[in-house]
Amino acid sequence: MRAFFAFELPEEVIDELDRLTDELRNIIPRGIKWVRPEQMHITLKFLGDIAPQDIRELDIAAAEILADQSEFEIYEPRIQAIPSRNPRVIWVHYQTDEKRVLSLPGKIRSIAGGMGYDLDNKPLKLHATLGRVKSSVDMEQVARMLSYKPKITKANINQITLYKSVLQPEGPVYTAISSYDLQRRNHG
Repeated sequence: MRAFFAFELPEEVIDELDRLTDELRNIIPRGIKWVRPEQMHITLKFLGDIAPQDIRELDIAAAEILADQSEFEIYEPRIQAIPSRNPRVIWVHYQTDEKRVLSLPGKIRSIAGGMGYDLDNKPLKLHATLGRVKSSVDMEQVARMLSYKPKITKANINQITLYKSVLQPEGPVYTAISSYDLQRRNHG
């Protein structure tokens, strides 16, 4: 089964990204398949095909490494078209000051490697996909779209979910397998 770990976005951020997607759809009405709000997240690590019998072991190991991970703030959202010359994906990229978060994909990769899976070593890019380009788009319209800014500029991430992903003709269907709450920071 295809699986991945994702940071859950707060409801107000999802609502804002959905509103923003509606505005962007007006700029480029054709050629992009826009992501539905219930599918918006920040991918922590894509696992690819995992044997169903290995999910429980992966879940237990992930719970151990995530047990001491604190919630963290994302900020400075910026719309990007990737790659810039002939874009295939439109996303919102975020920043964070929490360096421990950036080490999580490597820890998950180590767990999966110990189970016989060979995952990529890509660095974590904190982004929420808004749309996938399906046909050529006007680059002037893309440039105009990149000037838009989400109104919510900061948010706390306090949960990670392990998802199963089933590809369907109308798009992927995500089903939560397990969720991991991140420790609350002491704000005092």
